[in-house]
Amino acid sequence: MKKTKAFLVTLALFGYTSILPAYTTSEINLRNDAAKWIEPYANQVVYVQTQHLSENPLTFQKTSLAAKMFVTSFFEQDVPLFGTKVESNTGTGFFVEPGLIATNFHVVSKAQRIWVSTKDGRRVQADLVGFDERLDLALLKVEIVNIAPLVWGDSSQVFPGDMVAAIGNPYNLSWSINIGRVSGALRPSAQSDLPFLQSDVVINPGNSGGPLLNEKGEVIGVNTRILSTSGGFMGIGLSIPSNVARITLKNIKNKTSSTLIEIGASLQTIDFSLKSYFQIPPETQGVVITQIEPNSFSEHLQLKIYDVLTHINDNPIETVTNFGWILGKIPARETVTIRYIRNGKLEKTIPVSPQEWVATQDVTEKPLKSTDPKRPQPKDRIVVKKLENSYDETDQNPPAGLFVQYVTDQNYIFDGLYPNDTILSVNRNTIKDPDEFYSVLEKEENKPILLKIQRNKAKPFFITLH
Repeated sequence: MKKTKAFLVTLALFGYTSILPAYTTSEINLRNDAAKWIEPYANQVVYVQTQHLSENPLTFQKTSLAAKMFVTSFFEQDVPLFGTKVESNTGTGFFVEPGLIATNFHVVSKAQRIWVSTKDGRRVQADLVGFDERLDLALLKVEIVNIAPLVWGDSSQVFPGDMVAAIGNPYNLSWSINIGRVSGALRPSAQSDLPFLQSDVVINPGNSGGPLLNEKGEVIGVNTRILSTSGGFMGIGLSIPSNVARITLKNIKNKTSSTLIEIGASLQTIDFSLKSYFQIPPETQGVVITQIEPNSFSEHLQLKIYDVLTHINDNPIETVTNFGWILGKIPARETVTIRYIRNGKLEKTIPVSPQEWVATQDVTEKPLKSTDPKRPQPKDRIVVKKLENSYDETDQNPPAGLFVQYVTDQNYIFDGLYPNDTILSVNRNTIKDPDEFYSVLEKEENKPILLKIQRNKAKPFFITLH
């Protein structure tokens, strides 16, 4: 014990302060009071789950029923679907208006059905209002209007060292709260010419689309990605700045053109050595074009490789990050004029509005795959047979019900109804006649239907058809 005390005293004498807490007393109190600070805002955060069908290696679509039953006899609950399989994705979202939820586009990009769960226990299907793939933002609509939206903050007033918190669903651990600090404001990303907020808040798969909150509980960013070599959190999380997200989501809602336009060029911040080569005064700042994409906005502006861009609409360009930020704040209808240096001469582009240029381009977004609202008749969605015609005749005590031969409705597959299942009851009633089953499906079209299912002689379980 004496040696330990002496060691600590020695550390103190020689100025080793790294063993001391990195946080001030007020910050420690703020962390301790996190429940009071952040937890109330969790009610406006939702858990987003998606489902979609993809190809299954077990493609026995044309195989005989007997062969299919032989294959499925090796499984219990997780029976493979022949030709397709159900895949899911999870993420986070938050209310930006009553009934409207913001999330990341990559959370719902493959979705054929989207579920939203609230902290008070409600679970509803969501419709995709629209999305911006470049900014990785999407807007969802739900029939929940009694949850107040979160308030947007000003991301331009966020600085390194600011305390922030994230609410999300990492690895399906719903409504997890993590607290940290802003590590860097308006960082560029290799995937975008627009800046991101960098923080050390723990962000893992499932946090995508969730809010980054300041000490006032205002949304200053939308958590979107991490920088990692392992796939897990390594101390660097990136969030879309609120000032960009707010405008983009508003445009998605109003079905208007995004105010953010892709320049269509690779840029590099000019340093001292490049200034020397291009014979640019040391005090001049800007970015040099290293590559131009065909049919891009840059090509339309008649910019060329080696051009050094110095101003956008009289706003000085300092770095690549600064360039993306300035361009991102220009309204779609406002004209853009870029000043640049070419071969030592100062020139400028002709004024062009992004909206006018977009109108000349083929920028029609491909809609996400979704279920046709006009659903086919029940007999076209699922094929069931009388159980006595399909079940194993050697079974001494065959169950009563219906045998599922085929399922063509993807919604039923998402609900967990698979070929070769045995339907023991429908809405608590035993049904042996296929026509009676189809009649229930038709009459209860807009209501959940409770099915009792048996799969491969395992214990029965319940599912609901929506």
